[in-house]
Amino acid sequence: MNRPNPHAGAHSLRAPASARLPNRMASTQPKARAATYDDLCRLPDNVIGEIIDGDLVVSPRPAPRHAIATSYLGGELTGPYGRGRGGPGGWLIPFEPELHLGGHVLVPDLAGWLRERMPAPPETAWFAVRHGLAHALESYMIINITIVGYHYKER
Repeated sequence: MNRPNPHAGAHSLRAPASARLPNRMASTQPKARAATYDDLCRLPDNVIGEIIDGDLVVSPRPAPRHAIATSYLGGELTGPYGRGRGGPGGWLIPFEPELHLGGHVLVPDLAGWLRERMPAPPETAWFAVRHGLAHALESYMIINITIVGYHYKER
């Protein structure tokens, strides 16, 4: 089986151009059908799939520099926000969690929420954000990292 290069760019594996994040709002083409969780489960392991406004958005796994930057940022946040070392504490901050927010399925680099909103981790493979978006923004954080000026080159 020929697999696409996971580092060739998100566009190589994405849904049609009308579903891509930068272009989807400008598109006038109707969707054939809304993406489902089964669509996410059928994706290969070397990509990250999300459902945003019913569109299936597929991206390559983070390149090494991106993964390292995310790990360092998570480490910096965990001390003060997670453990209360020099900060308020009381936050859970997982790496690449799968978040179910309404009809959306998101996989940010990092996310966090106050422990009082989630006293114990869920038994599922994802985190369900059950409150409305306005309420979620008061007690949740979602972080995506962009590394500018770096392009991964396959050898």
